[in-house]
Amino acid sequence: MKTLQKITFVSPIGIDNGFTSTDAGKHQSTMQLFDYEDNINYFIEWIVEDLDIIQIIGIFCYDENKVIHEYDGIFELPKEAVKLLHDNGFDTSGLILD
Repeated sequence: MKTLQKITFVSPIGIDNGFTSTDAGKHQSTMQLFDYEDNINYFIEWIVEDLDIIQIIGIFCYDENKVIHEYDGIFELPKEAVKLLHDNGFDTSGLILD
């Protein structure tokens, strides 16, 4: 496994448990993009230390061209995750993003 990039930022955090959504305020987060080194599977580790949250976001490409076909582990990709992916040469045009 190889680290591609790590970013730190402050943003609003929403917590959704499937029944309710809560605004947890603004917090510092760290996102780290990892490559499984098979050229098709990646993941983002998202840590919000103040809230004791660690979220793993699976990033899946069907071939070696970095076109993302799906992601898993989170309802919608935050804009910071999308920028992190774009900065590392990923194509998100096949995903529905807000």
